[in-house]
Amino acid sequence: MRVLAGALAFGLAMSLHAQDEAALKQALRSFQDDYYRAGAKVDEKIAAVVELSRFRTPLIVKTVSPLLLRDAVQVRVVVARELAKFQGVDGADGALLGALRSRSNATPKAAQVRIMALRGLGELKARGAAADVDVLISDKEVWVAKAAVDAAGRIRVRSSVAPLVAALRRIEGPSGANRLPLNPLEEELPELTVKNILREEILKQKPEVERELLKEPILAALKSITQQAFATAKDWEAWWAKNKATFQVAE
Repeated sequence: MRVLAGALAFGLAMSLHAQDEAALKQALRSFQDDYYRAGAKVDEKIAAVVELSRFRTPLIVKTVSPLLLRDAVQVRVVVARELAKFQGVDGADGALLGALRSRSNATPKAAQVRIMALRGLGELKARGAAADVDVLISDKEVWVAKAAVDAAGRIRVRSSVAPLVAALRRIEGPSGANRLPLNPLEEELPELTVKNILREEILKQKPEVERELLKEPILAALKSITQQAFATAKDWEAWWAKNKATFQVAE
């Protein structure tokens, strides 16, 4: 009986696997037809990406990751958002890091893509992206800097402490009173699907100056990394001066 039960279980597993493979192949065919159809609109391309991304496999990462470097910015934003859900899937963090580094996403118009890529790297806890994240904590585009701060708090490496403290020191000074530009993710995007996907951004209360946007996220990121809680840059600087030689991030 045990042998029979084992055989039945194995056969069921194989059947389910075959069904999954068939569904994946069909999804890829549908994606190719819908995304690359002549005259496909941005909204239709986005819908195709979202549907395909239900299958979280390395093959899907390879299929959608080139889109991070081309096509409409709205499409790139959605691809980055979907890849952030691919925890433990080979290549997802590398694809987002590639998007972050790409010259095609370095323009002011593509700040939306950089923000979403940073969020994704934070969600995936991509330690290999820590050096890039650390640099962007002081980015001149404040909304990109905010995304980098949040990502640093999730990735949690010791190298992020110093740039986070430096960012806190900066916003405690006069530059912290700089008026905020419009959040790139709240710009009037022409596609309804994008607005729906990013609706949480539109609903958030809008801070008015950089200090209001960055202070609490910086303190939260520092606490996440160090398990310490200080309120000012002066206190953080004093603590780091005493502890940086031996500090290790707790798992």
